[in-house]
Amino acid sequence: MFSIYLLEDNVEQQAYYAKVIKNTIMINDYAMKLVCATNDVEKLESSILDQEQGLFFLDMEIGSQTDAGLKLASKIRQKMPFAQIVFITTHDELAF
Repeated sequence: MFSIYLLEDNVEQQAYYAKVIKNTIMINDYAMKLVCATNDVEKLESSILDQEQGLFFLDMEIGSQTDAGLKLASKIRQKMPFAQIVFITTHDELAF
């Protein structure tokens, strides 16, 4: 089972992204699972399964921490060397 993780602090956006992920998995019958959808960096970090790969959708800015997503991505890369990390943001200046 391929694990997917979502970090988004906006409740409405988090619900929307989670729904899109779950529907995509169901419609395409992928061997994937949304393991964690949260607005808490520590909760997501503690939910990471002991695997070599996974897919992470990380909001760049969590609360007042403008680089929370980048810091978490560094930790993820150490734990899971083949992880795919996608940064999501509504801030144009952070979308590089």
